[in-house]
Amino acid sequence: MAETAQKRPYKVFIAYDTLTGLDLAAHVREALWQAGVPAFVAKSDLEPGEPWDRARWQALEESLYFVVVLTINVPKSKQVKKEIRRAEKGHKRVLPCCADGDHRERYKPLFKGDELQYIDFESKEDLARKLVGTITDEEDQRARMPYVDGAAPAAVARRILRPAAGVPELQEKLKRGKTRDAEAQARVWVKGGGDLARQGYSLLARALLVRGDRYYHRGNYAGARKLYEQAVNSARKSGETDLLTTCWYELGAATGTMGNYDQAVKLFGWVIARQPHNGAAYYNRGVAYDHLGQYQEAIADYTRAIEHDPKLAAAYNNRGWAYGNLGQYEEAIADYTKAIDLAPEDRDAYNNRGVAYHELKQYKEAIADYTRAIELDPKYAFAYNNRGVAYRGLKQHQQAIADYTEAIQLDPKYAAAYNNRGIAYQNLGKKKEAQVDFARAEELRKRQGGG
Repeated sequence: MAETAQKRPYKVFIAYDTLTGLDLAAHVREALWQAGVPAFVAKSDLEPGEPWDRARWQALEESLYFVVVLTINVPKSKQVKKEIRRAEKGHKRVLPCCADGDHRERYKPLFKGDELQYIDFESKEDLARKLVGTITDEEDQRARMPYVDGAAPAAVARRILRPAAGVPELQEKLKRGKTRDAEAQARVWVKGGGDLARQGYSLLARALLVRGDRYYHRGNYAGARKLYEQAVNSARKSGETDLLTTCWYELGAATGTMGNYDQAVKLFGWVIARQPHNGAAYYNRGVAYDHLGQYQEAIADYTRAIEHDPKLAAAYNNRGWAYGNLGQYEEAIADYTKAIDLAPEDRDAYNNRGVAYHELKQYKEAIADYTRAIELDPKYAFAYNNRGVAYRGLKQHQQAIADYTEAIQLDPKYAAAYNNRGIAYQNLGKKKEAQVDFARAEELRKRQGGG
C-alpha cells in the first residue's frame, strides 16, 4: 500500500463492489497516491471504529472526481448506486471505468447522463495508467487555467434599498468577513413576509457569498459551491437581479473548478446574458470551454474578454494555448508574446511560447524561452525537460542530458525525463546508460499506473 503523509482532503472517491472490484480499486488508489493525487477507497481509508457512513460521505463531499469501477455485481449493489446518486447530485466529475469486452449497456441505467466519459481498460495496470493520466492532465490544466472569482465583495458592499433598521451595520460586518449576526438576523426577517423578508433574503445571500468565498479560497470548493447554491436561492427570493447574477458568477467559478465544465458554461452564459460587458465572465466561460476541448468557442470568449480588458494577460496566454491546440502556432506565439509584455514575470507564458516555437522547429527560439522560464523559476522541472527536448532537436545531446538530469534532480519521479535522457544516451551510443534510464522510466510508469 502506498505511504501517505495525510489522508484528507481527498481529490478522488473510488466506488466499487467489494467482491468483484476491490482489487481494481485498491490498485488504482495506490497509483493515484503515487502520482500525488489523494484517493479514497473505503476498505483502505476508513479507520477502525470510524463511523462508516459519515466518513464515506465526507470523503465523497470533498472529492472533485468520482471514479466508479464497473464490474458484474455493481448493478446489484445498493451501496454503489447510492454513491452514484450522491456524486451526481454533488456535480462530481464522474469517470465510469469498464473492462474491454464488457457491455456498457448493462451499466447505463446506473447513471442519469448519456454523455459520460467511459474509461475502457484491459487490466488493472491499464486502468491505473489511464485514470492517472486523465486526472493529472485535468489537474495540471486546472492549475494552469484558474477561474477568476472575486465578484462577491462588490455585491456585499452594494447598498440595500430602503434598508431596515440595523441593515447598514450588518453589512459593515459582512465587509469584514463576519457573517454570524447577519445570517441570524436575516433568517428572522425572512419569516416576516413582505419587504422585510425580501431584505432578509438579500442580506442572507450576501452573508452566504462571504462564507462561500472563505471556503473557496481555502480550497474547499465543494463547501463553497453548496453555499453559493444557497446564495442563489436567497438572491432569487430577494428580487435583486444584480445580486442573483453575482451569485451565479461565483457558483460558476466553484462549479468549474470542481470540473463540471458544462454547468460552468451554462452559469457564465446566464451572467453574460444579463451583464454583456462582464469581461471576467467571458474569460471564465473561455476557461470552461478550454477544459472541454472546445477551442474555437474558448478563443471567441477570450477575445471578448480581451476587448473588455486589453491588459488581461491570462486571457492572451489562454488564447495562445487554445490556438496551439488547434495547430495555429503563429497565432499562439503572438498571444504568448502579448501575455509576456503584460506579465514579464510569468514563467508559464515563456514555457508555452517555447512549446509553440518547438512545434515550428524553431529550436533556438524555444531554448531562449525555456531558459527565461528557468531563470524566473529555477525549480521548474518541466522547462528543463522541454529545453532538453529542444536541444535534442539541434542534436546537442550532451546539453540535453544535462537538462534532463536537472529535471530528474528536481522531480525524481519524472518518468518522461528519464525516458528522454535514455534517448539522448542512445543517440550518443551509450547503450548501458540508456538501458538504465529506460528501465527507471518504465518502473516509474508502472508505479504510477502506466505498466
